[in-house]
Amino acid sequence: MNAMPGSKSRETHTDGWCRNGPYEFVHVTGWTISNCIVSRKSVWTLMHGRRTEGNFPRPEDAMARHASLVQHTHQPTPIDADAHVRKRGERP
Repeated sequence: MNAMPGSKSRETHTDGWCRNGPYEFVHVTGWTISNCIVSRKSVWTLMHGRRTEGNFPRPEDAMARHASLVQHTHQPTPIDADAHVRKRGERP
C-alpha cells in the first residue's frame, strides 16, 4: 500500500481493496477511498456512490471503517439445493 505518488501501481489486497493510482483505492463492492484536500488538509475520504462515510488521516483507517460498515450488512445465504423440488401433491 505504500506506492509512491505518480506510480501506476495496481496493488490488490486480500480484503478486496485495489490501489487505483496514487490517490485512490477501489473495493470490489463499489466503495472508494480517495485522497482529497479538505480545509487545506490532505484526508482520505471513504465513499459509496455519492454517500460519504467520513474523512480519515490514513487509507488504512478508512478501510477499517469500511470493514465495520459492511460486517453489519446482510449477507445473502446460499440457496438450498432442494428448495425448488415440490413435495408430492403440491401445486405449482
